[in-house]
Amino acid sequence: MTQYRLYLCDRVRIIGRQDFAARSDAEAVAVAAAIFEACSDMCESFEVWRGDHFLDCRFAVAERRLTRERQERCIAQEELLLQSRCAVAKSRTLLTRLADLRAQGAVPPFSPRPTAAFLTPCRAGRPCDRRA
Repeated sequence: MTQYRLYLCDRVRIIGRQDFAARSDAEAVAVAAAIFEACSDMCESFEVWRGDHFLDCRFAVAERRLTRERQERCIAQEELLLQSRCAVAKSRTLLTRLADLRAQGAVPPFSPRPTAAFLTPCRAGRPCDRRA
């Protein structure tokens, strides 16, 4: 699996950052679009990077029916965003989405991993159109 970085942006700055693994660029964009949609009350746009390579997400839309593996990956990343200190952790849409999934039994109660390797601090104030 390849490592990717997702930047969630409001109108002027990055409000959330998440590192995750995916099997392909297409899968990374699909997962990122689903996470972006879950935070849509606070986010205006998103970017996905593979190392220093920017992935074009202009036409990305969240898949309505994610595979179980992709859905689990999205949920895990959304849970980590909620536990982060980033501004996007206050997203009501994200909180509601995860609460609904838990009520349906689709998501077990969150238990953070012993390592905080995926919790990355936000860099508030950085421009959203950042090019690595």
